[in-house]
Amino acid sequence: MTGPATDPATGVPPRAAGLPAAAAFAAVFAAAVWLGRSTAVDASGIGLVHPGAGIAALWFLARRGGAHRWADWSALAVLSGAVTALTGTPLALAAALAGANVVQVAVLLRAAAAWCPHVGLRPPATVADLGLLLGAAGAASAAGAVVGTGAVWVATGTWSWVGAAVWVARGAVAVLLAVCAGPRLAAAVRAARARGDRPGRPAPWRVVELVAVVVAGALAHLLVFGALDSLPLVFVPVGLVVWVALRFDTTALVLLVVVAAVAAVGLTLAGHGPFAHVADPGARALVVQAYAGLSAVIGLALALGRDEREELLRQVRAAAAEAERRGELAEAVLASAEVGVVVADPDGHLVQFNGVARTWHGLDADADLDPAEHADAYDLFAADGRTPLTPSAVPLARVFREEFVRGVQIVIAPRGRRPVTVVCSGRLMRAADGTALGAVVAMQDVTAVRAREAALVEAHAELAERTEELLRSNGELEHFAGVAGHDLGSPLTVVSGYVQMIGEVHGEALGEEGRGWVAAALRGVDRMSALIDALLRHSRAGAVVCERRPTDTGEVLAQACDDLAAQVAAAGAAVRAPAPLPVVHADPVLLRQLLQNLVGNAVKHRDPARACVVEVTAARTGEGWEFRVADNGRGIPEADRERVFEMFAQVGTPDGVGQSGPGGHGIGLATCQRIVRRHGGRVRAEESPGGGTTVVFTLPQRAAEAPEGVAAAAARRAGALPVG
Repeated sequence: MTGPATDPATGVPPRAAGLPAAAAFAAVFAAAVWLGRSTAVDASGIGLVHPGAGIAALWFLARRGGAHRWADWSALAVLSGAVTALTGTPLALAAALAGANVVQVAVLLRAAAAWCPHVGLRPPATVADLGLLLGAAGAASAAGAVVGTGAVWVATGTWSWVGAAVWVARGAVAVLLAVCAGPRLAAAVRAARARGDRPGRPAPWRVVELVAVVVAGALAHLLVFGALDSLPLVFVPVGLVVWVALRFDTTALVLLVVVAAVAAVGLTLAGHGPFAHVADPGARALVVQAYAGLSAVIGLALALGRDEREELLRQVRAAAAEAERRGELAEAVLASAEVGVVVADPDGHLVQFNGVARTWHGLDADADLDPAEHADAYDLFAADGRTPLTPSAVPLARVFREEFVRGVQIVIAPRGRRPVTVVCSGRLMRAADGTALGAVVAMQDVTAVRAREAALVEAHAELAERTEELLRSNGELEHFAGVAGHDLGSPLTVVSGYVQMIGEVHGEALGEEGRGWVAAALRGVDRMSALIDALLRHSRAGAVVCERRPTDTGEVLAQACDDLAAQVAAAGAAVRAPAPLPVVHADPVLLRQLLQNLVGNAVKHRDPARACVVEVTAARTGEGWEFRVADNGRGIPEADRERVFEMFAQVGTPDGVGQSGPGGHGIGLATCQRIVRRHGGRVRAEESPGGGTTVVFTLPQRAAEAPEGVAAAAARRAGALPVG
């Protein structure tokens, strides 16, 4: 495992800290060991506290993977033994106790690497981190206690369970306080330095509360360890710890816990406070350590739990705000559509009308209305405009029975309003597991179209061609309205449901379930956004003016591949034109969209068993140019090669994998066909030699356009054009 970019204790990279940093550690560690030895409570020489264990733990955890580790381990062993010997311990016993310290640090590093590898590199950030750190510290201290108390037993002939418990408790508490306090206090100092002369000013009431905490803490310790030291009132300072944990920053809590622990130990050594009245020195040391450790664990658990909850709430608020923003965008898209959209829940109750549907019905969606009453409540009639619809004939009811309906014509005739003739298409919406989410019906206003059709039929037979084109266009619009309404409404329903659930539990503690709700809402919105983009591209391909002018197809292909660079690179695909491509008369924007769709489709539906290769070639024909975009992907079954160009077509592949692919909507090839037809050409799909799909399209050239051809294009481009 490598070390962090910056040492939490020193603020410099561990590998760059080097020997000077190790020397500084040695000095601090020696002072800490001497301080601990000065608090020995009995003849065993075991100190009341062991700050050296905390200093060593913090240093070695922060320096994992750093350089000069030999210097660190040498300093730990030599200084432990030397300081222990200088404080009156026999040399052999001092060496054994130094070995116990080395064992303790080694076990801590191993346990921390397995349980909480990031702790030490940064302070514990969650309650789970705190628990894992406490477990690692306890295991390490227990290992040190086995070696240390065993050495005392060999040297003195006496062994005490209390002494072993004191060793474990003091070691665990020292590690816990050092690892929690060191990185946080260092970070606070660095932050203060970074702010320079511009420190933030706390609110006045926070200053008052902080002063109250300081005063209350001083009074509590004066009472517990002074005036009333004969009474068991140690729970009073613990209440102060709870106050700070719930009201102040975690760094402030850590500072309070350290100061309180130091005060308790110092006053006990001075003979003050309830712990000083414990007659047995070992039991006294154990009680002091238990008090310090329990105060630290309670305070840190509360503070870290609060931090986790606040971070979770922040993430949920941000996710909810983003979901609301995207929901408003989806609502705006639905409101701007020229089709009426009706959404129902799984029980058939109305959930939503878009603006067009509300205008036609003169009412909004009524969720309390029984589905059997929809026809009467919203004045729905059959196509003749006179026969009231039965409940079972309502398009929404048919969707729940048949799962999909298309081209159902009805008349909406609210009292006092102009009747509207609409063509309805609808689909039952299901979740990934097949559970019904509800239904959506899209309605296209064909009132004027029907009137115009009758007038055209009566007026002149010469208008038959226009009528056929209009019917074809209406058919596409009807198909668009039905399927797009489904795919736009489904994510919106998901967003609404999950965001509503988030709001219902907003005041409660949120866990993984809350995150799941938010994630589901965002996935629905993302799917809505992707479909909107595809629909807009298809609409744009048929709406913009086709401005034909000399266009270098080689340059257009390169531009399209630039747009697809990330997708091509991620797939490891190769897109190339083996020979120079011609200059033709075409709309460069539409041609770029056409090539981008075809190349992107080829990359998306690549064969995972071989490297994806896409080749674009062109050949002169009597009418103009024929282009071929060939890939070695999964291919399209022969029976589906015509249907694949229909709107929202979902076809299979020879290997049984869906051709629409992950995230596909069946719009891309329909858009390609629309672009080719706008240029007067034709498009078809063939099988590539060796497997895959070749999409062939023609671009007719009128004689007056005099295409520049391959030769002139090659004059500007030397050699073949590798574009991916």
